[in-house]
Amino acid sequence: MKKLLFATLATASLLIASCTGNGNKADNDGNELTEADSLLFYLGEGQSQSIHMFVLGQLHVTQDTYDEFLKGLDEAMQKEIEPDTNYIGDDVQRAYNAGLVVAWELRHNLDLDEIAAIYNYGEETPAEPFTMQKVYAGLRHGLEQRNNLSEDQWSQLCENAMRRFTEIIRVKGEAYDKAQAEARLQSNADYLAQLEQEADIQKLPTGEYYKVLTEGKGAVPAADETVKVHYEGRLLDGTVFDSSYERNQPIEIDMARPGVIQGWVDVLKVMPKGSKWEVTLPSELAYGEYGAGNAIPAHSVLVFTMELLK
Repeated sequence: MKKLLFATLATASLLIASCTGNGNKADNDGNELTEADSLLFYLGEGQSQSIHMFVLGQLHVTQDTYDEFLKGLDEAMQKEIEPDTNYIGDDVQRAYNAGLVVAWELRHNLDLDEIAAIYNYGEETPAEPFTMQKVYAGLRHGLEQRNNLSEDQWSQLCENAMRRFTEIIRVKGEAYDKAQAEARLQSNADYLAQLEQEADIQKLPTGEYYKVLTEGKGAVPAADETVKVHYEGRLLDGTVFDSSYERNQPIEIDMARPGVIQGWVDVLKVMPKGSKWEVTLPSELAYGEYGAGNAIPAHSVLVFTMELLK
């Protein structure tokens, strides 16, 4: 199924935005929404123009069939209906199916649990449940503006909504990220302390831990040599984030200009050719406080199976 623009809203990327503006949203009766409900309303409203352009350009909805799109969207937000992703038929039914597609993507690609966890962090009384209906109220309101505002005005409305969304959650997110980092650092320290007690684990002076799986008989790499390494990288929970074994293609590393994380550089300098080690890297010798994309969180201890080929 095609991913909509809002499906790429990784929560971490939303939290780093610098925003201005304030104020909670009012409902259709003029009653001020709570901050939490405003958060979700703004999230939906902020995506409305992007979704509108997506269904016109990619799902082949037209202005003449737009009401059918809204009908499908409304019905599928009230009751989950799986769309036909390969539907080919008349324009009216296709527009209705497009509404089902958007609703399906909203339900399955927007992680409200994560947003709620960030928003509620440190609160003695959590906010009311974060529901998709509250996001949809904002989306539906935003979509209704297509006939009331110019394209530029609508774009500004969506931009302001997303600014308010990020503003509401920013402070909460910073506190949440700090607490998550502190917890991970403590967990790392506990794990590494336990690792040091294991009889078959050795530690390099530079801080890396390793266990010999196969003892190599060759020389250690020269400073100007290019070596080949097979590897598998895992998080502490066992999640594999990269593997040359899966690609059946070892990586080549120029020891003069390694271009890899510091832990790898230190290990390869002392690893005899033909060796296969299980290497554990403290986070500061891997990707540190920044992590690496979505695959490796900040402050992650990494475990590698490394095989220095002959």
